[in-house]
Amino acid sequence: MIGLTVIIQEPTDDCVMMKNGTESPHIPLNSESKKKVAFQWPRKLKKKIKTYFSTEIGLSIFIAIVSMLMVTGILSGRYLAASAVSKSDISLRNVYTEKTLHVQDKVETKHLRYEAREQVSPIYKKRPMADKIIMDRLVDFLENIQYLRQNRALSPDGKVLGLQQLVGQNEPLTPQVTQTLLKSAHWKRIYDVSLKTAEALIQRGVTSEDFMMRKESTVRQAIPPYSGLTPAENDAVVFLVSAKLRPTLTIDEASTEQAKDFAASSVKPVEDVYNKGDLIVRQGEKINDLQRAALEAQGSILNKNKWLSVFAVCILSIGLLSVVWGYLYRFEHSNFFKPTYAGLLATSMVLSVASMALLVDFKPGYAEFYPFAILSLIVCIFTHPRIAILTTIMILLLCGLVLKIPLESLSVLLISSLIGIFVLSRKLIPKDRNDLLLAGLSVGISQGITILVLSFIYEPVAEMDQTGLLFQMMLGFVSGLVTGIFTLGVLPYAESLFKLVTTYTLLEFGNHDRPILRRMQMEAPGTFHHSLMVATLSEAAAEAIGANPVLTRVGALYHDIGKVKRPLFFVENQAYFGVENPHDKLTPRLSKMVITAHPRDGIEMGKQMGLPKVLMRFMPEHHGTLIAGYFYNKAVLLEGEENVNKAQFRYPGPKPQSRETAVVMLADACESSVRALKNPTVNQVEERVDKIFKQRIDDGQFSECPITFQDMQIIRDTFIRILRGIQHNRIEYQQNVLEELGKKPVVESAKQAARSLSEVQLNQSPIAAGSASHRISKSTEDPLIELDSLAELQKQEEGPEPGCC
Repeated sequence: MIGLTVIIQEPTDDCVMMKNGTESPHIPLNSESKKKVAFQWPRKLKKKIKTYFSTEIGLSIFIAIVSMLMVTGILSGRYLAASAVSKSDISLRNVYTEKTLHVQDKVETKHLRYEAREQVSPIYKKRPMADKIIMDRLVDFLENIQYLRQNRALSPDGKVLGLQQLVGQNEPLTPQVTQTLLKSAHWKRIYDVSLKTAEALIQRGVTSEDFMMRKESTVRQAIPPYSGLTPAENDAVVFLVSAKLRPTLTIDEASTEQAKDFAASSVKPVEDVYNKGDLIVRQGEKINDLQRAALEAQGSILNKNKWLSVFAVCILSIGLLSVVWGYLYRFEHSNFFKPTYAGLLATSMVLSVASMALLVDFKPGYAEFYPFAILSLIVCIFTHPRIAILTTIMILLLCGLVLKIPLESLSVLLISSLIGIFVLSRKLIPKDRNDLLLAGLSVGISQGITILVLSFIYEPVAEMDQTGLLFQMMLGFVSGLVTGIFTLGVLPYAESLFKLVTTYTLLEFGNHDRPILRRMQMEAPGTFHHSLMVATLSEAAAEAIGANPVLTRVGALYHDIGKVKRPLFFVENQAYFGVENPHDKLTPRLSKMVITAHPRDGIEMGKQMGLPKVLMRFMPEHHGTLIAGYFYNKAVLLEGEENVNKAQFRYPGPKPQSRETAVVMLADACESSVRALKNPTVNQVEERVDKIFKQRIDDGQFSECPITFQDMQIIRDTFIRILRGIQHNRIEYQQNVLEELGKKPVVESAKQAARSLSEVQLNQSPIAAGSASHRISKSTEDPLIELDSLAELQKQEEGPEPGCC
């Protein structure tokens, strides 16, 4: 047994990995090669980013990011330039108020609050044991004086000396008081009144200020009335109580300070009122504190770091606008999150914010008269009312917060814009440009009424300026009219710039007097009639499933304009001009080339006449990648199934990409098939419609469009209801293929078929007069002219199919 050891070595830095995954150790990497390898990943990342943003969704995201950055720059730039109002406290320009300002006079308010603090009296609290000490000392003092009075051993002078010793040096003892205390016959009354006076003082409280500044007057006021003492005896009582009186109260610092703070806070700020449009400061004037406060209140001068304000504006702008773009991406991804719609929405938002900022800067107080509803109406027309409502709310909220627009002005703009959206979208599909003027009229009326109502709320009726109110209402009404007229005028430019089509433009293209439709009536009347019937079926079905009925109807009118190039090769036109079917003399492959070329011809004609891309999509998508069944079966019969490639007999496509083109595909086939029935019954109509629906579903023709089986059922019921009333005869060359082929031999060469067709046409009598006759006779003199040469058609068939968009 032989053992085999396999050593696996990781590639080193000096080795190069080959394309097949093997390691080549013989080619060491030099420093230059290592740098190339190191810098490959940035190039790959750059390539991936470039590839992603070149896609439809990537480009839409890029447009959304750019719009958010532009709006943020517009709004934050206002804050960056806010401090440029003044330089060294000198005003650089005249500054007016943008709204009514209530500015606090800080200096006067501070002065009043200081006075309120000083007027607060101190709050006191009792000293512990002060009451007892005073009463004990006073009782002892009185008892000692009574002892002196009753001591017979002492001489009068001795008693006076003893009294002086009891009083001490701090209390002035007058002869009158000495005489009263030692010799008064009413000592007992003096004794009692002194105690009562002391008790009254203690109960009321004695402050330090009372003790130091007005002690005697305080004691005298406390003597009970009607004491029955003489004035000299009252003086003696005042002396006795004053000698032993001490402060019983001390200041409570904490409570006093709290009371002063409360008194200061109770003083309301002194405010100066600046009405909207008042001059705050003149150019060249030194800015005082009150003016600076007014400038700060309206944001003309920042009272904080401006970079913090810029940061806040960035967060607010990106946050609110992300709501709009996030909604489009999440809920309208397949409909409106596309570069064209994203470009329109981004441009509208940026212009609205920029114009609003300019108006607020140069015309303060006129924000409610700005025709902001233009944004709402344009977004509503090109997208959907719910997107217009969301965009209106977010943009107004952003401008109101950042530009500090008053609430009443924002209310006027919001209410009028929403009413304009409602009036414009009251119809599922607006079909008249006058609807725009009506929407503008409703915006103007709602602005005038809202201004009137808000005036009643915010201003007293007695102080209301009736003339000024009437002028504001008229200005709001005119603003609404300007909104409708401007929106109507800007629509064609918006459509041209962003390659979008509104319902109004579609209605214009649906006019039968359009040159291409007039030409179809004259040169391909059968195709024109068929297109009218398909348009009728498609419009009813589209409206039933909630698709765009106007787009579907107009798209159905144009879906077969390519047949105008070779009208006699299509069976619906042959009966009108009384000619034989030229396909009976052509090979199946050549017939297939002629028939399947009409979508490509229609696209070329549409480009030449400037037809909108949304209409040109109907031309290739209404056939999708279906098989030209009649000519395929004919080829199988002639050549054998094993010799015929089914893919060669398919239309180039693409498959239907929208519900509207899917409806037209079904309507086109159902109308043609039912018309071919002679005196059809209801059951025959239903069977034919069900068969067509089943064939296209089984063939996967609706795999690329957002149509549901529920939609299919509704479309089927709508078609049957309308087709029951159709009783048209139709040449049925697509039926009984084997029988027809058995009667008529197939011409081997296209040239012989052309000669035969020429002979037939030359023997025909004049078909129509005027330009139509000239066109038909000219086109049928030589079928090779109508085929644009078989070689050229064969080249187009083998080459890449042109897209519709």
